[in-house]
Amino acid sequence: FVSSVLTTAGALGGRGKIDLGVGFLEMGLYEACYALFSAAAVEEELREESTLLMAQADFHARRLSRAELAIGDLLSRETQPKGPVALDARYWMARILEEWGRGDEATLWYGEVIKQDVTHRDSLDRLRLLRSRGEAP
Repeated sequence: FVSSVLTTAGALGGRGKIDLGVGFLEMGLYEACYALFSAAAVEEELREESTLLMAQADFHARRLSRAELAIGDLLSRETQPKGPVALDARYWMARILEEWGRGDEATLWYGEVIKQDVTHRDSLDRLRLLRSRGEAP
């Protein structure tokens, strides 16, 4: 099923590839969604969003090093992402660092997210959990 969908996905524009990829991501089909996000990234206006989504696929597939590199690259650019992509990039960096057991660093990123939107995903809950376990200042 997935291979036939990916074959026909070539006819989709970048936004269509992202939408289909998000569906695959939610189903746990990380290789398939990664391929779609990568194909969508050739469109300049979708590059940051696609990179973030590829990093999420890597995170869920337990490729934490690759996810950290991708998000680190997004956040270290001279022209950093704005809006929802910027907020999500900071959130996913915190999640990656938390998975690595680097709670003190994750706390800083969760703090950045919470400053902008205290209700963003589960940032506040994750920060509280890190603190309750003594993994963060």
